[in-house]
Amino acid sequence: MKENTNDLIEDYAERHRFWTDKVISQFASTTNLFFILSAGFLAYLASQENMENLFKIDFDLAFDISKMFFALAAISALMSVIFSCVTELSRLHDLRLTRHTLWIRKKSYQKWKKSFPDDYVDFPTKSLSLEIKYFITTLKHRKYFITDKDIENQEKLKVKFDQLRKRNLMLVRFSWRCLNYQILLLTISLILFAISIWI
Repeated sequence: MKENTNDLIEDYAERHRFWTDKVISQFASTTNLFFILSAGFLAYLASQENMENLFKIDFDLAFDISKMFFALAAISALMSVIFSCVTELSRLHDLRLTRHTLWIRKKSYQKWKKSFPDDYVDFPTKSLSLEIKYFITTLKHRKYFITDKDIENQEKLKVKFDQLRKRNLMLVRFSWRCLNYQILLLTISLILFAISIWI
């Protein structure tokens, strides 16, 4: 029975690894696809109108609602491209930290013959401001990285490792959030462009 239980646990672990790999590859493909769509649509909009004149305000001319919707479509497409770049940046740093986390696990085990817990890390609340804070501080400095000197101090190592895993989680959440915004803004841009044509 114990052997069957171990086999089942290993089977679940293998399935988890398989689907994690699928999620990561699909996330990257989706981000790239919507970046190309957003950038392509923005380029198309730029070729349709003189962008320089589009945002000029001329009080002598009558208000053109069609141009207003077109301008909003261009702004939404631009924002979608920006969110796409932020998504990629956040994801790259997340992958970098994941690699660093695995390296620390190995080094720590070699030193202390103890493995860190692999349970799910979570924050009680999901906060955009907290995600942005972690994203910006990740870009600004490398203080959160664990050095060989940190590994020598077991208590300090544990604290820094927990913080590193939380940072990883925040970057993952922020990446998914930005991807959602990216898709939403492109959809809004397409709708606004359609309205500008129909009016």
